[in-house]
Amino acid sequence: MRSQRPGTSGLSLPALPRAGGLRARPPMRALPPMLAPLTLALTLALLSSGCAREELSLGGSCTLNTDCPAPLACRLDRCRRQCVDSRDCGAGLACLLLDATVGGFCQLPEESLCALSSECPEQLVCRFQTCTTPCAEDRDCVEGARCLDSPEGLACSEPLAELCVYHSDCPDPLVCWSDQICRFECLDDRDCASGELCSSDQSCLPAP
Repeated sequence: MRSQRPGTSGLSLPALPRAGGLRARPPMRALPPMLAPLTLALTLALLSSGCAREELSLGGSCTLNTDCPAPLACRLDRCRRQCVDSRDCGAGLACLLLDATVGGFCQLPEESLCALSSECPEQLVCRFQTCTTPCAEDRDCVEGARCLDSPEGLACSEPLAELCVYHSDCPDPLVCWSDQICRFECLDDRDCASGELCSSDQSCLPAP
């Protein structure tokens, strides 16, 4: 009778694998070359989707501010940028004001030019060839704009940095000045909008 090793109590120990007997995990296969550009494009699209959200929603229909992604706000049933003056809006777009307690909002691109008020959203009117807000005096308009009379009635008007060659290139009552920009004429500072001064060449310029 063969003796047992002490402490084994007759139990057989599992056999250890022989040296070199472990099977190596197969290496991960690289993507086929034709799929690599597609994977990169999808990754970049996912990363940039957050940045593109505002542009995709700008001008979208809304009822509440929460219907629009920040920093857009719901004004006249459309998602718009908020503004203090037209420098906060895109090139050629004006900052409009309907309720001073709410603040200004930017025109949408399709509202920058018009011929009839029916081409503008409700509460806006077509004056000086653009959709703007009716007014009774200058303080009804955003800073830099003036309440001007037209054959159709009073409305806010603001000279934007539009290049011109002839006076006819500018919406009335602006004129084409020596620097080829449409501006208001003036005799003294009282003829200019808030934040502007009458220059020596009798045009309204932003105050220094």
